[in-house]
Amino acid sequence: MLFAISRFLIDWRYFVSRAVEKTGIIWPDGLGGAHVKIDEFLSSELYRERASSDEIDNHPEVAPLVRDTYDILKGIAAGGESQQMLDQLDRIRTRFDEACQMFGPMLEAEKLAMADSTLVAERDNLASEYGKLIAERDALAAAHNRLIAEHDSLTAAHNRLLAEHDTLARKHSKLGS
Repeated sequence: MLFAISRFLIDWRYFVSRAVEKTGIIWPDGLGGAHVKIDEFLSSELYRERASSDEIDNHPEVAPLVRDTYDILKGIAAGGESQQMLDQLDRIRTRFDEACQMFGPMLEAEKLAMADSTLVAERDNLASEYGKLIAERDALAAAHNRLIAEHDSLTAAHNRLLAEHDTLARKHSKLGS
């Protein structure tokens, strides 16, 4: 069951009763007090995209396949389903399937190219970060080498002071004897 949203927003009860007739669904409590809540919910703000048939027919980004499908669906919504309309939809579906077979591999290749460019960008970012880490490691290694040199210098100075201390202690000891 197809219908125009603009008509549904005006008379939703009609379309619900048609759905009940077609499906045999019986609402427990016959929708009860839900009518009021549904009336409050349904408003023209729900009708977001609005385009006239002329706008759709003349819009450069609307593919002929979409226009043809829309025309068939409008016909079904206006006059109900017919075998002729359903056959037209089947032909449209066949054209769509053929287009998918033709363009599917190209789209897949495009997806792979996009994924590849994303991976290249990620690789370049990681290489940049790696370069920064190498520079940081080299700076830390240089600081470490400076500290080792300073330690060696301090150790040598310490050893000289110990030797001087020992020399002075021996001299002092000789003076005291």
